[in-house]
Amino acid sequence: MSATDANELVSIALPARNRESSIGEAIRSALGQTYPHFELIVVDDGSTDSTADVARSFGDERITVVRTEHGGVSRARNIALGLMKGRYVAFLDSDDIYLPKKLESQVALLRSRPDIMCAYSPYIEIHKGAEQYHPCDMGEGDLFIKMFKGSFVNVNTILIRKECADAVGGFPDGFTTLEDYDFFLRLAERYTFGRVAETSSVYRMSERDEADDTSNYLHYLKYIDGCPEIHGFVDVVKE
Repeated sequence: MSATDANELVSIALPARNRESSIGEAIRSALGQTYPHFELIVVDDGSTDSTADVARSFGDERITVVRTEHGGVSRARNIALGLMKGRYVAFLDSDDIYLPKKLESQVALLRSRPDIMCAYSPYIEIHKGAEQYHPCDMGEGDLFIKMFKGSFVNVNTILIRKECADAVGGFPDGFTTLEDYDFFLRLAERYTFGRVAETSSVYRMSERDEADDTSNYLHYLKYIDGCPEIHGFVDVVKE
């Protein structure tokens, strides 16, 4: 890979476990991007079905499939982060999809705005057959307080400069829920965010995801307790 290619490349992490029925659609949505400079790293997290075979069946040289013992979604995403060659990092869950201009629109923002480290955008949520549009309009710049208060960025909608993902240490090992929220909080502590107005992805909410949403407050308490450097923000958050 030339230096020019690396400067253009987006690396997409796609963790999957027992997703043979949905991963094909997720991969097709990546391959259907209007922005062609990407690699897709599929990490099969100990599947017992044909998830890896489905991923390999596309035969596209931009796709790398890695099989590993089951270790959870954080570990799978971190394995992908360690293999990435691109300048930018994106994430795609195995039962969700990108809309065609997701990468193109977000790369354009980061190229034109060197002051922005992370791009995010609206998304569509599908839950129990119903669609809901999430505008995710938190503005731009320092979004830590807004995220800490509960504003959430969907993992499929984000595009990050690779050095930022590396600097915060990737995703937290051992988390069974809200590992992406923890990752975003650590990003927001240090880096600026910018919003692309165009809807970027479709997120399918499962029953487990719905249960995760109810545990945010307990996660706040854990996060505060584990990060004494942000204790000074607590009074602000309570306002």
